[in-house]
Amino acid sequence: MAAMVYNWPQDDVHAIVVTDGSRILGLGDLGINGMGIPCGKLDLYSAAAGFHPSKVLPCVVDVGTNNAALRADPLYCGLDQPRITGPAYYELLDEFVSAVMARWPDAVLQFEDFQMAHALTLLERYRHHHLVFNDDIQGTAAVALAGLYGALRVLGKKQEAIAEQRVVCVGAGSAGMGVVRQISAGMVNRGGLTDEAAASRFWVLDARGLITQQRPGLPNYVSRFARPTSCNVAAEGDGLLDVVRKVKPTVLLGLAGAGKLFTEEVLSAMAQYCERPIIFPMSNP
Repeated sequence: MAAMVYNWPQDDVHAIVVTDGSRILGLGDLGINGMGIPCGKLDLYSAAAGFHPSKVLPCVVDVGTNNAALRADPLYCGLDQPRITGPAYYELLDEFVSAVMARWPDAVLQFEDFQMAHALTLLERYRHHHLVFNDDIQGTAAVALAGLYGALRVLGKKQEAIAEQRVVCVGAGSAGMGVVRQISAGMVNRGGLTDEAAASRFWVLDARGLITQQRPGLPNYVSRFARPTSCNVAAEGDGLLDVVRKVKPTVLLGLAGAGKLFTEEVLSAMAQYCERPIIFPMSNP
């Protein structure tokens, strides 16, 4: 790859957005067909953030696809193989990062629409050596935390009041858990809670309902926020309406890959238990 990057004609690149196509919005594994995401992000940065269009670089790292329909499509241009996993995957990403950073060391490198398991690992792998960030984990989370502080201000409360909030989050993917992690950090940094006390302020749901420690095979980034088995407020697999009725949250976050989850019944239940609930419908179906 060190030689390949010199095929790009621009010597001055300020922003690089890369995906492996593994988790494109709510569409899932699109392989190299996920290229539209880096292009779209950089269109936005050029139109709204002042980046010159000639100084940005969209990339897809083709590691295969687990989408059988794509592999069977004669018009699919990507590798006809299942996704590379394990050490070989990270060796390939290491080679990519080393190549682009060697040629454009001052560029910001954004990881976009990677599966959560890879997204966090890649962020931690490179953040101390290169200017990198993950929009799904950090960008969405920063906006959500700022919005929450703004909502508290509207309610006449100080930022420290974040530690008093009961937060229900629908969605346990990269965006959902990124927002949960960031708000939890706010509870620690502004609210003075311990990490454990902050985690106890969250109830996270996925497509199978409320996530508790009874759920087998939870990844590390979710297990920290799984409700303990000793919790007698809500049970494993409870639906959103049941969780709202039992928990009486003050904050409701929607960060799922499906829509129409915040029904009139759910919103009415929120209003029944909280005079002015904070509701962020941020799902991307």
